[in-house]
Amino acid sequence: MPRIYVFLITLLASFQLLARDSKPEIIFVSDNQASPSIDFASAYLYRLQSQLSHKISFDSVRSSHRREWRLLTDLPNVCVYNKVKNSQRELLAEFTQYPITVFPPNRLIVFNAKGLPYSVSLTDMVNTHKLRVGIVEGRSYGEALDQEIATIKPQLVVLSGYLSAMRLREMFMQGKLDAIIEYSAVLLHDENINIPIEHLSFHQLSNAKEFIYGYIACSKSREGKYAIKLFNQQLHLKSNIEELIKVNQAPFPETEHKAIENTFKKLHTD
Repeated sequence: MPRIYVFLITLLASFQLLARDSKPEIIFVSDNQASPSIDFASAYLYRLQSQLSHKISFDSVRSSHRREWRLLTDLPNVCVYNKVKNSQRELLAEFTQYPITVFPPNRLIVFNAKGLPYSVSLTDMVNTHKLRVGIVEGRSYGEALDQEIATIKPQLVVLSGYLSAMRLREMFMQGKLDAIIEYSAVLLHDENINIPIEHLSFHQLSNAKEFIYGYIACSKSREGKYAIKLFNQQLHLKSNIEELIKVNQAPFPETEHKAIENTFKKLHTD
């Protein structure tokens, strides 16, 4: 077992001992430094935690995408956030009923594309156009796209470990990759990206046409279920719905604002 993982387990166990005689403690594990200034999910999570601070004690630990899921399944009081919900992950964790983020679909972002159509197939881009496409290990890009990625994964550049998303964007910026799969707003708001916008093109992927929802997920345990119940109650409050709509709209152009608003409202009325 890697030393860093043993250290994290020991650290989280010490948090549990400190909280044993007080409020239930929830540890949020994330790779939040891998996100640029667009990381409004973290800012909103702090707001949610402050609203529940009288019922739960919160702490946080940084880790990689893959390791955060291991910690969640190994310990009873771990949560992660801004996670795509799918059938495989629902076997591992309890998810909130409502998301905290709503993103327009992932795009294939290509550097110096020549004559590529707006709508493309990832498989075709890799096999026919021979693009070097980078992805992050352990990240879900949506169920349909995840399935396509699995069939061509050996032909992709896959980065894992801490800050993998940030390092992938750096490789793209340095010309080591032809393309990456990412939300357009994430790349456009990354202050470290210095590629002129005219050298980039944003392509719709045939298996990524739907909005992507990011949820809070917690350990399948008494503590995890308790936290999820409280999160659901807070997320469904009218004031919080209105705030979530605003913070989710902020990074995106106005053309996306109405769709984001309608998506949130529909999720809370169905």
